[in-house]
Amino acid sequence: MWAVISATVGLILSAIRNRGGAVGSLAAGIAGTAWSLVTFFVIPVMIFEEKGVLTAIKNSVSLFKKTWGENIIGSIGIGLVMLPVILVFVAVFIAIIAASPLVVPLVVLFVVLLGVCGVLYSALRGIFVTALYIYAKTGTVPSVFSGDLIQGAFREKGQKKEPLHGSI
Repeated sequence: MWAVISATVGLILSAIRNRGGAVGSLAAGIAGTAWSLVTFFVIPVMIFEEKGVLTAIKNSVSLFKKTWGENIIGSIGIGLVMLPVILVFVAVFIAIIAASPLVVPLVVLFVVLLGVCGVLYSALRGIFVTALYIYAKTGTVPSVFSGDLIQGAFREKGQKKEPLHGSI
């Protein structure tokens, strides 16, 4: 059911983007970002709390308001780390393809490796979201993560941001 709701929202946002010109693109971008943020914890809520989709969305919004609101950058950080890697990857492959007579096999290899990068990104994001969910619900950091890393992703409204130390 979550996939149906998520896909429906995606289709609506796509229609707004396609039919609304520059204003529609901007509105769809803002709405899509807001949707992504308030539904950040839907999957962990559904899995760990065994809740239905609508309750999971409500709980995700509540968790977002409780602990996440002022530190959105942490969520975007994983994507920003992957972006330069993919850009370098694309540049190297374009250079290799331009200099090689084996264009078709190299394009196929490029597509496969890009897919692997996508799967790795999704897996890392899923693990991180789950760790953040556990911390948001229980206040404890999963043992495989640095306490500074997880605690630094959250702070109560009005709490000063402290510098992060440590790693995964």
